Amino acid sequence: MKETKENKKMQKILRYLLLTMCLLGILRVNVYAAENTDRVINLTGISNVKIYTADKKQEIEVKDKSFTVNPGEYCYEYAGDGEDSLNGAGGYFTVTEDTTELKLASVYFKNVSPTAWLNEKHQRVYLPELGTLSLYDEKQQKEYWHATDDVYNYVVPNCGGDSYYNFKFTSFDENYLPIEGHFYVYRETDFGSLNLSDNGKIPYLKKSYITVKAPIDMEVYTTWELKFYTARNWKSYTPFKTEDGYNYYKIPEGFTYMMRQEGKVTRYTKNLNGEWNDDHTEVTVAPLEDNPTQIHREQ
Repeated sequence: MKETKENKKMQKILRYLLLTMCLLGILRVNVYAAENTDRVINLTGISNVKIYTADKKQEIEVKDKSFTVNPGEYCYEYAGDGEDSLNGAGGYFTVTEDTTELKLASVYFKNVSPTAWLNEKHQRVYLPELGTLSLYDEKQQKEYWHATDDVYNYVVPNCGGDSYYNFKFTSFDENYLPIEGHFYVYRETDFGSLNLSDNGKIPYLKKSYITVKAPIDMEVYTTWELKFYTARNWKSYTPFKTEDGYNYYKIPEGFTYMMRQEGKVTRYTKNLNGEWNDDHTEVTVAPLEDNPTQIHREQ
């Protein structure tokens, strides 16, 4: 009887020891896994930046052009010499388990600033006097802010051709159109001109609309581009009325128009060809030429 009790006692102790060892093993695995979530991120391209948590409440140490963080959302801000025109420019970025670098590049909008002649000032004015510019990532989930003392200058992650950036110009004058566009960043971007005719800028257009009457199976777009080498911007429209086989669209003036229809030759035009009404506010677009070899592709 005594031996049986001793055996039971020993078995109980062994079970406790085994359980303790298992718990310690799990704890060690968890600690090891937690330690392994840290990622060393190398700063390439522009490296004169400070790194912060997404709420900007905590600065993260940058040493030898690298920093260590867990996967998550963070932000950066340029911090160069006192007179550097990029100072204060920044934005948000995401660190995943696969992230190894943060490659940053500068973007300068001065060459493509909207512009207008103001009679009351007897001078030509630009972005700071005309409105505001906002810059976002492709999904418009992350916003980037301009330098403290220069509304034209930004610093963004260099994504190459993997994704693009969206911008939106909003005029201080509500009688002017908001303008949206997009572009890719492969290196420092200043939107310089390729030649004398490559003089595109962000349009500054007063709100003025026409009614475009087009066959139901015809797509109607407005389109424009900053420079010959930048991505073309497109905007489609929803008809406000459909009647007798035609869609009616309210479309702003001042852009290039594109009409597309399956089996037809796509038309680009600054002046809408077709039959206008007497007060020149509505146009029935001229038929597109046949092109039976055309392959129709969704925009």
